[in-house]
Amino acid sequence: MEAKERIVLTYVKADGSAPFNDWLEALKDRKARAIIRTRINRVRLVDILPRPTRAGILGSNSNWKLNFSYVA
Repeated sequence: MEAKERIVLTYVKADGSAPFNDWLEALKDRKARAIIRTRINRVRLVDILPRPTRAGILGSNSNWKLNFSYVA
């Protein structure tokens, strides 16, 4: 069975700004930024699934939460 590429959506406010993207671009630690981008791409391209976030409360099994740690 071949893994299907997932669509990763980013929250966009009504004014068109994307807080996550703004935060990521503002990170001064280039290595941390690369680690975060790599993790998001792995979720998008590889058949790995993080833990679902309270699916019953959110009403959907398609909402996911990524947790990882990085010490500079």
